[in-house]
Amino acid sequence: MRYPALNDLIKLADNKYSLVLATAKRAREIVEGDEPLVKIKIDNPVTIATNEISEEMIHCVHKVHEPDEDLSSLKAADNQDTALLAE
Repeated sequence: MRYPALNDLIKLADNKYSLVLATAKRAREIVEGDEPLVKIKIDNPVTIATNEISEEMIHCVHKVHEPDEDLSSLKAADNQDTALLAE
């Protein structure tokens, strides 16, 4: 199998950054012992991961981090700490 085209891979992810993260994470899993989902002659974990993404066996998912606390409560606590230090 030829290497998947970068333009085809980017279409499967939100952006290049997400694609790189997904590829690196999957390659790390393969290095740590996970079985490859595709059968190719090349044993390079990054190549295997890109082929898995290309064949849509692995999906790039972008997680949005939601803050645990409201920023206004953090600012209020910070102002209170600053006031205590000033005394």
